[in-house]
Formats: sequence, structure tokens, C-alpha cells
Amino acid sequence: SNVKQELQQIIEQEGRFPSGPDLHELGFSSLAMAIPKYHGGVNAVRARLQEEGILPSEQNQLEQLVEKYIEST
Repeated sequence: SNVKQELQQIIEQEGRFPSGPDLHELGFSSLAMAIPKYHGGVNAVRARLQEEGILPSEQNQLEQLVEKYIEST
């Protein structure tokens, strides 16, 4: 739950899921190291956050991108 809380704050602050280098730059090196070691890696954590509705699913992201494209044309 600590990882989830910290990632939620970072996502709100940055507007996206952070990469490993992003976490290091933001001062979350221990989080960057804990994700692959204890939580199954970045993809697994991202998938769990998508399942919980904290992050939009890939399908939702694609739909939003298409909508933005259509609006801009």
C-alpha cells in the first residue's frame, strides 16, 4: 500500500506513470529499486494500478488519443 500511495502522488504530480529514471530524478530511488525486486516489475505495478482504476487502461488511453486526434482535424 505504501508503493501505491507514493505512486498515486507521483502520478498526480507528474500527470503520468513514472519511469525508473523519473523516480530516481524525483528522489524516489528506493521506490525505483523496490518495484522490480518486490512487486513484479514496472509492468506488473502499472497493470495493478490500471485494474484499480488509478491509471487508465491501455484501451482508454488509446480511445482518448483517437478522440483528441479527431477533435484536432
